[in-house]
This record gives sequence, C-alpha cells and structure tokens, in this order.
Amino acid sequence: MNFEIIFVLLALVGMIGALIWDGLRPGMVLLTVVVLFLCVGILTPKEMLEGFSNKGMITASISFVMIFWK
Repeated sequence: MNFEIIFVLLALVGMIGALIWDGLRPGMVLLTVVVLFLCVGILTPKEMLEGFSNKGMITASISFVMIFWK
C-alpha cells in the first residue's frame, strides 16, 4: 500500500468517527477532509471544484436549504 491509500483510509475513518461523534456540523467535516486532500495533493483544485459543480450536489444542497429554512 502506498502513502495515498493509507492516508485516504485514515482520513475516511476519522471522517466517519467525526460524523458519528456529532461534535461538528457534517458539512464542516466533509469540507475539512476535502481541503485536507487538496493540501496533501491527493486532489487537484480542478477535481475539487468539479465535485462541487455537480448538478446532483447542487440539487441536494438546495433541498437542504429549503428543508431547514425557517
């Protein structure tokens, strides 16, 4: 196993642990992991922005805003 595989597995275990612990908001946990991957060089800026420009992601985000809008 090379460095990237081990790093991603550890980050995913930490992310799932943080989501289960529920100490931080889920969006903050996910964004932190993505930025961490960007800083280490696992993701390129283009790949990171492509994930956020996905139509499904935009639809889910708008749905969450409408659900929690009060």
